[in-house]
Amino acid sequence: MPIFIAHRGNINGVNPEEENTLSYLRRAHEFGYGVECDLQVHNDVLYFGHDEPQEPVDYHFISQPNVFCHAKSVDTMIVLLNSGVHCFYHQKDDMTLTSFGYMWCYPGFHPKDKRAIWLDLGNIPIPSIDKKIYGICGDNINVFKNA
Repeated sequence: MPIFIAHRGNINGVNPEEENTLSYLRRAHEFGYGVECDLQVHNDVLYFGHDEPQEPVDYHFISQPNVFCHAKSVDTMIVLLNSGVHCFYHQKDDMTLTSFGYMWCYPGFHPKDKRAIWLDLGNIPIPSIDKKIYGICGDNINVFKNA
């Protein structure tokens, strides 16, 4: 059975006001979901945030199992790789390998493999989910978990 990963901490739909905040990410993780968080370096400090720095990163949190750190720049990826956390960087590639060897897939690309993590932003019909993949990440991940 795949793990379920809350995209930016979202479980029940997009929530721009709280996405990528430590309290929101923690809540999803405490509910048993994996968490994908966007990170970026600004003035030599690592921050949570997709488009701009939001709040400084808690390294203890991002070092936990099933926390997937999405580097928003190459400079951020270098910092994350040197920190030893589970991280990845991509643009619009079909797939990229994470630092722990998983295939982080772009929406619409769904390889059937035990190391694949599918990104769903509303485009995967629930019956088509392969139970042998590693995980699925989305904004409304609770729908998949309860299906």
